Amino acid sequence: QINLAMAHYISDYNDNIPYVSDTAGGMAATHFWSENFQDYIHNNEILRCPKVDNKALLVSSVLRPRCDYGRNFSHISTIPPALITKLRNIKQPASVMEFLDAKRNHPGYDDSWLVYCPRCDTTTTTQMKNVDVRHLDFANVTFWDGHVDPMKWSEIQTDPKNDILWYHAQ
Repeated sequence: QINLAMAHYISDYNDNIPYVSDTAGGMAATHFWSENFQDYIHNNEILRCPKVDNKALLVSSVLRPRCDYGRNFSHISTIPPALITKLRNIKQPASVMEFLDAKRNHPGYDDSWLVYCPRCDTTTTTQMKNVDVRHLDFANVTFWDGHVDPMKWSEIQTDPKNDILWYHAQ
C-alpha cells in the first residue's frame, strides 16, 4: 500500500520522488517521507506492520506517526536543496531498493523511517541495525518498479549487487 501511494504521488508530481526528509526548520519541524505524501496514504495504520508490537510507542518522540518501514536514505532524493530524483532516472528500478522493514534503533527518537547505505562514510553499524528481519529472518523489501522481495540482512548489507540495491551504480 505504501508503494502504491508512492507511485500515485510520483505520477501526480511529474515523476518526482518525494524527499526522504525536509529539515528546513530543525528536527522538530522536519517532515519525513512518511509525511511528505500524507494525501496519498490517508490512514497512518499502513505505516505500521501487524507483526510489530509497538503499542507503547504510538507516535515518535516528536509526535509523528509511528512507522515500521524505512526508506533507502543515502542516495535517492534526500534532503533539500538536493536535486529531486525522478523515477525515470533510476535505470534499474527492479534492482534498486525503495522501502524495507525497519525498527527504532535510538533511545531518544524514532529513527525507523530511514536506513542508511552500508557503503557510505557517514554510515555506522548502528544505522544499519534499523533493518528489521522480522519475517522468519527476512526483511520485506520493495523496489522502485513496485515488486516486493524478502531479503536477509546480510544480502541487504553485503550483497555483491548492493551497489545497485542502494543506488550507487546504475
